Parts: sequence; C-alpha cells; structure tokens
Amino acid sequence: MNLAGLTWGLPARWHPDEKADAAARMAREGTLEPDSFINPSLPLYVAWPVLLAQARAAEAGWLRGQAADPLLAGRVLSALAGAAAVWTLGLAAGRMRRDLSLLAAALLALSPGVVNLCHFATPEPWLLLGTAATLLLALDHLRGRRGVALLGITLGLTAATKYTAAALLVPCLVAVWLRPRTGEDRTRLEANLVAVAGAALVVIAALLATGPGHALAGSLHLPDARLLRPESAARFVQSMAMLLAAAGAALIVIGVAARRGAAWAGPLARLDAIALAAVAAIAFAAATPYAVLRAPAFLSDLAFNQQTRHEYKGLASASTSFWPYLELLAGALTGPLAVTAVAGTIVAAARAWRGDRAAAVAVSAAVAPYLLVASSGHQAMRFLAPALPAAVLCAALALRAIPPPPARGPLAGLVLARAALGTALVLRLFFVDSRYAAARWLEANVPPSATVDLIANSPGYGPARPRGSLRIVPTLSREMAPPDRFLAAASAYRREGAPWLVLTASYYERFLDHPDQAPERAAFFQDLLEGRGGYEVAARFRQSGWRRPPAEFVDPEIVVLKKTGTPAAPAQLPTR
Repeated sequence: MNLAGLTWGLPARWHPDEKADAAARMAREGTLEPDSFINPSLPLYVAWPVLLAQARAAEAGWLRGQAADPLLAGRVLSALAGAAAVWTLGLAAGRMRRDLSLLAAALLALSPGVVNLCHFATPEPWLLLGTAATLLLALDHLRGRRGVALLGITLGLTAATKYTAAALLVPCLVAVWLRPRTGEDRTRLEANLVAVAGAALVVIAALLATGPGHALAGSLHLPDARLLRPESAARFVQSMAMLLAAAGAALIVIGVAARRGAAWAGPLARLDAIALAAVAAIAFAAATPYAVLRAPAFLSDLAFNQQTRHEYKGLASASTSFWPYLELLAGALTGPLAVTAVAGTIVAAARAWRGDRAAAVAVSAAVAPYLLVASSGHQAMRFLAPALPAAVLCAALALRAIPPPPARGPLAGLVLARAALGTALVLRLFFVDSRYAAARWLEANVPPSATVDLIANSPGYGPARPRGSLRIVPTLSREMAPPDRFLAAASAYRREGAPWLVLTASYYERFLDHPDQAPERAAFFQDLLEGRGGYEVAARFRQSGWRRPPAEFVDPEIVVLKKTGTPAAPAQLPTR
C-alpha cells in the first residue's frame, strides 16, 4: 500500500517538506552538511548513499525519467521504513502478549494516516520506525533482555529523525525505573550520583538564566531575521533553563530521598536513568553531527521550532490543542480505531496501576507524545506520528481484553475493515488529486500560451502548466509581506493580473482561518472567492464528502478564476 501512488505529482514538487532533493544535492557534492536544522539530519544520511547510486546510474544512462528522480527514490525509502515500522511494532506487541502481535501490526499497516505519511520523503516514516524500535527495546529492557546502552542508542537515533521523539524518553525511563534490580544493592552510591547529576543540571540552568544565557539568546538568528524574533530566542533559552532546573531539582530530591531510605525514591535513583539520557544524547549527536559543529545554527532552528508551536509566520494559534489532536487522531486511525485506542490506553493504565510493568511502558509511550504535541497550538496530523505505534498497540490490547471472547474476532474484523476502507480512500486521493483535474481543465479551456497567475508561496501548490505560462504573483504570494505593501499590491492586481488566476487552499485557507490577524489578506482572498475582486470563479476542484477522508498535503482545493471585464466593487480592504 505504501508503494501505490508514489509517482504522485512527479516531476512537480507538490509536498513542500520533502527533502529528497536536498539529500541528492548533499550526495552529489559529497557533503554531510544539511541546509538547516528545522528537522534533524538522520533521514538525509540514510537516503544519501541510495541517491548517490541513483545519480550515478542516471549519468550512465541506466535510469531515465521518473526512475532517475531523487524524489521517487526518497519515497520508496519512506515506504520501506513504514513497512519496517509495522513489522517492528508486531514484535513489540508480542512482548506484551503473543496474541497481540499480528493484530497490532495489521492495525498500524491499515491506519490511513500512517499510509498517508509513508508516501512522502519526509522524516515521519523514519520516526514511525524509530518509535516502534524504541518501544520494542524498552519492553525488552524491562524484561532484562537488552541493556540500557542499546535502548539509549535507539532513542537517540529516533530523536535524530524528528525532535518530537524526545517524548519517548518518558517510556524509556519508565522501563528503566520498573526493571527489577539485579546483583548487589548499590542504592546509596547511585543516589549520590543521581544527586550530583541533578546539581550539575541546576548549575547549567543557572548559567542559561543569567548573563551567558542572555548572550546566547542574542546570538540566535535565522538568515531571514523576520522569522525568529529576538524575544522568541530569549524565551527559548529561558525555557531550556527552566527545563534543566526542573530536571535537576527532581534528581536532587530523588537522590537525597533515596539516600535517606525513602521507599518511593529507591526505584527512581538509578544510574541507568542518567546513562540512558547520556547515551541518547551521544547517539543523537553522532547522527546529526553538524548540530554540534554548527551549534548556533542548530539552536537558532530549535528556537524557531519552539516559536512555531504557537505562531507561524505571523499567524498565532491557540495555546493548546488537546481536543483538536484527538480529532486528528481519529483522522489518522479512523474513528472506530481511535476510540478503541483511547479505550485501550485506559485499560493499559488500569493494568499498570495493578502492577503490569509492560502496560505502564505502553501507556506512557502513547500519552507522552500526545501531551507534547497537544501542548502546542500548531496542529497537524503528522505531529502525532510518535504516538501512533503505541496508540495502535493499546487498541489491540483493548480488542483482546474488553469484548466477550466470542465477540473479539468479529469486532476486531470490523475495526480493521473500517481502517482498510479509510486507507483505500486515502490511496485514491493520490490518483485523483485536485491538481490533476485542474491541469486537465486548464489544458482544455486555456490556450497554452496564456499566462496563468498562481498566488501561493510554492509552485507545487498549483497545477502543472506549460513552461513559462505559470506566473507566481510577487508580494501577494509572500506570507510575511508588510500589510501596506500587500494592500498596494492587492489594489494594483485588479488592473495588472493575468486573464486567469489559480488559488489553492494550501495557501489562502491560513488567512481565512485567522481573519483578525491578517485582515488585509483575508479580505483580499474572500473578495476573489466571492467574485468581488475583478475575477469570477470558473471551476473548483477537490474531492468532497466521504470521498475526501482526512489526509495531509493531498487533494487541496484548487480554484480557477477568470478575469471579468468590469470588476465588481470590492469590499473595503482593512488597514491596520
């Protein structure tokens, strides 16, 4: 399923976040230095040798057309990573209960959101694989089958696919803390070392909260200075200081309490917990080495990432998204599977309360990533990726534990069938994407030599046109153009615009969703869509109703507009 529709959009770049071209450039130039650290570098390095071999084969004439496109190779790698994630989750589920293995793997394989994400050359398929591997090794560590070093390495490598994998530290710590002690009792020594580690974190936090931290914040910036504001850089450094101070204080309290014989602190005062974090940090640095070699750029991109948790290019979102992320979970898994996953999380929590250590690892692996992403206002299905394997595992547990035995098989079959239907509908979108339909309509109704305008910040958001006939409208396509310049460009566009105009929901919806924050943009696009901006709607393209399941980056609404002879009076463009 992951391989179906992988030629979607080619040779156009319809997904703005696919990094196969960047990895191909690195391979051609023989460098490991990435363009940015908005995401970690491990997925680029995994693709590097494959894309280099593809480029050499293309130069030799062995590959032509789409077969020589690095984006296709990157998507194939993503599809394989998704398949490996399914297999790995099956192994992890078998560590909890043997009868969960096949069911959990099938549920993940048929989840529409997982199949959707595994079609793109983005970090998410690798994150899914790393998450499943981390969950597997956490359960193995809990049973004494794997050491803390291997668990830490896997956690660090997973974090090197996407930063949100940091939430997986929680289930890893749960596995370390709940693993029965073996050998001689070293509680007193470990308690002292834990307290010392906590004191070291507090010292680092104090440095970040004072002069050195202020200097660090002042050095953080992006090439486009408008993207990362100085106050956001300062808040990022302050948040690091607060996080380290809280972690350090907790370690000191645990160490001191364990030294004094507190029963609750003994299991927590483990040197393995410190070793886990240290090994994970080393593995992350090894997999993203330029994060160390170019530390200011790395920290600047991290600060920008934190800023975008609540604001993106001037548009602020809600402070939290706990309910919206439950809705996104339903879109990623389908409603029945999402409800089953929530029920399974409750079942796992109850079992953990009664002493089931494996259930405690599973529930923490599902809840911690959800809490991390839902504490942000930035909402997207792909951000749920580190929560999906454990959520599916909990769903499998619910299907094997809640219904009466005679009903378990039929109920599981119904949940799987609904997920399979959702996946089939998502796969269909890759073949009937709105940009295909819009391109066919333009070919039939607009002369090839006619200029067609596109207002969007990426040409991939629009349909294909003959070379030279598609024009990206300047200023109006810039998300952060100053309001006065946007107003001037909007007023001039009514006279200077091309005879045909294409709008895409991938761009204009963000302004219609925040009319109070970008009133001049919201009014401009609303006028166009309602026929008041000198254009009238000629055609709209997008699947609707049950044919349009929740999916990311596929089948955005495309609106084709034709210039009218006499523009209607526009609504008053607001100023601010």
